[in-house]
Amino acid sequence: MTKLWCTLSEFDCINAVTTNADMQIPIISIFAKNNIGRLAIALFSGVGAGLIVVFLFFWLPSTYAAFCALGLIAPFFAVIVADTKRLLWAVLTICLPVTVDITINHSLFPEITIPAFCLLGFVTLSIIPSRYIHYSIYEIIELIKFYLAFLYLANALKNKEDVLFIIKIFMLCLLFEGLLGWAQHRYDEPFFPTALGGPAWIDSRVKGTWVSYNDFAWYLTLFLPLSVSMLFSSMKPVYKLICFLALASGSAALLWTRSRASWISFAAATLFVILMVFPKIKSKKSLINTFLAIIAVLILILPLYPRIYSKIYGRFTGSDKGSAQSRIPQFQVAFNIIQANPISGVGINTYSEIMGGYDDTNMGIETITRYPVHNIFLHIASEIGVLGLCAFIWFIAAIFRAGLSYIFLKQNVLTYVVIGLLAGILAHMVHGLFDTEAIGDKLFMFIWFFAGIIMAISRIERV
Repeated sequence: MTKLWCTLSEFDCINAVTTNADMQIPIISIFAKNNIGRLAIALFSGVGAGLIVVFLFFWLPSTYAAFCALGLIAPFFAVIVADTKRLLWAVLTICLPVTVDITINHSLFPEITIPAFCLLGFVTLSIIPSRYIHYSIYEIIELIKFYLAFLYLANALKNKEDVLFIIKIFMLCLLFEGLLGWAQHRYDEPFFPTALGGPAWIDSRVKGTWVSYNDFAWYLTLFLPLSVSMLFSSMKPVYKLICFLALASGSAALLWTRSRASWISFAAATLFVILMVFPKIKSKKSLINTFLAIIAVLILILPLYPRIYSKIYGRFTGSDKGSAQSRIPQFQVAFNIIQANPISGVGINTYSEIMGGYDDTNMGIETITRYPVHNIFLHIASEIGVLGLCAFIWFIAAIFRAGLSYIFLKQNVLTYVVIGLLAGILAHMVHGLFDTEAIGDKLFMFIWFFAGIIMAISRIERV
């Protein structure tokens, strides 16, 4: 073991110890132990924090900038104060009399709220037959959160710029997920921490920031139609470029998920976008630009066509280890549950717990997989009854009615937003014919989010 001495000042010196394992003390630690170093760190940190605060107050409204500045300062207080638990109690107590404009006191959007309340009503009534009430209550709370998010978003977006800001964030997220999917496909590594909900490993199917490749594929089919639709809008070229890159990378990631349901749903959503968009093209210039864009895309795709075709053809015709065949006994179990509990269902969020009691299939599907039936409509009918399923279909139909009314009456950039959002919801429903997702799970939150944006756009035009 060798000792190396270095004089940092007349009074301070640091003993840096190295071993055979090449252990080294970080330079920042040496720097921080010196008085001048500590002063420099404090100075640069203070200047940096100050610049961020100035930027926040320049860019954001003063109320939100103040809260962001407090959030920036909070970690320093947490370091200084020894008892962080009491610090949290103090902050919560101090904030009680603070009033911020977060109260929703505008429209309740009865065209969406009424079917949503009916859906929530049937979900709540499903507690009565539920054998696992704590599971059901959890799911009900999630649905109430989804509705409140819808209500807030529908009222909080005030103008076209607010809506387009959300859409730009959507596209940046889609671009990130697509690039992450490419990296996972290329290197078979997650490249996203599990602490943030990322996948623990990558095999032959990419997962993005999601734990499951099926959920990742479902997410992609929600947002890819929006990227297609916005290419036809009057957004600035730089934003259209982002949409195109998001579409290209996201489509590649969708291919690498090897999810047949997502491929079918994306095709259906793209067809919907085309049917809605092309009647909106009036001028010759727009028609020519659209034609040239399609030609450019085809030129880019044609060299990859053999590989894409072989991958898709092989996935549909090759062995899937009994995945598709297992759907049939799952449907049989679901029909048994619905037949025995047609009105109230068996209770929201309890399907996996009770399915064994209704499994009379020859293969005993419950002993092979604990996943619910791979069809969201049968899943909903099983848990909250046939009337609850009707309320859900009414809710989705109400969203489409509001969106289509806007599409047929308006011709602006927000029209293409609505087209893309409706196409995403359509993709979700088509995907749900072949996959499983509980009505209170994360992916269903996007439906409420999209509905909030659509109703906000309708309200903006009425103002």
